[in-house]
Amino acid sequence: EEEIRSQTITDLLYGAKGIIFYSHFDVTTKIEELMPGRSKTEWGKVVRVAALLKELESFIMSCGLPESLRIDSVPAGEVIGGVFRHNGEVRILLVNTGLKCRGTFTFTSEKPFRSKYGRTRFLGEGRYEFTADAVASDVLY
Repeated sequence: EEEIRSQTITDLLYGAKGIIFYSHFDVTTKIEELMPGRSKTEWGKVVRVAALLKELESFIMSCGLPESLRIDSVPAGEVIGGVFRHNGEVRILLVNTGLKCRGTFTFTSEKPFRSKYGRTRFLGEGRYEFTADAVASDVLY
């Protein structure tokens, strides 16, 4: 699920306004052939990522490219992120490219953002830290 979500968030960060998931039948038919009983679990992953897209719909569709977010990451360039705005609300999307990493950034707001997937923690004074051991993503709201 994290890989599906991370690829989707990467697409959004680069300006995608729509996502077409490739080959849904593989999630049901092919998975059942290879791993009987797993198709419902695997399909649930796709459903949860689609629900995230629905949740973010107004933010995705309300702007051109997301505002860039300067992230200091180790390794350098490993974490990317963007700021999406809609009707005075903000969502920050973060993703890494697959390596174990840590990225810090500053974003000042009235109150600290919360991490939807637990990958980002508030350090105080508008600073945040995203960490991952492999492909990962997060949404801050």
